[in-house]
Amino acid sequence: MTISDEDFWAQIAVIDAIRDEDIDYSDISPVRDFTGWERGKFYRPNERHTIIIRHPDGSVQISHLEPEERLAIRRRRLEYADRFLEQRPMADHPHHTSHDAADHDAEAYVHGSMTIEEQRQTWDLFMGLTKWGSLAVAAILLLLTLWFMPGGSLITGVLGGGALAVAGFFFLKSPKAGH
Repeated sequence: MTISDEDFWAQIAVIDAIRDEDIDYSDISPVRDFTGWERGKFYRPNERHTIIIRHPDGSVQISHLEPEERLAIRRRRLEYADRFLEQRPMADHPHHTSHDAADHDAEAYVHGSMTIEEQRQTWDLFMGLTKWGSLAVAAILLLLTLWFMPGGSLITGVLGGGALAVAGFFFLKSPKAGH
């Protein structure tokens, strides 16, 4: 059974209007006897971790690890990983002749050799994508928020997102270059 938003909020308002003094607790027996209760029954400050090892012959070994043992196992795994990675050949070895032209270009690169015009164009592209992308994300987020909020609608979302997009466009557009 589903109820409408109006009915739900009406029921909540009725519950909110009840004072604490008016609530009848007579059918709930109060707990006054706390004998047998344990504080921190499930608290395990020095919990040991259990490790299960399955051997190739099908047997299973269960052991409990202290924190120092867990740390030692972690260190051994990292040492093994380091040794494994040192033995692995890198992805670009051996060199293939198909990469020679690209390698030559990389060797020919001199730090600081990019022209300032290329740097400015790259920076302008990055800034443009950042500001217009952020505006698009904000407008879409506002549209979805207004659409899916309780009592919201698609029309409200489109109007809000569109208003933000138009205002953002005028705010973010670059000023005309002066002479």
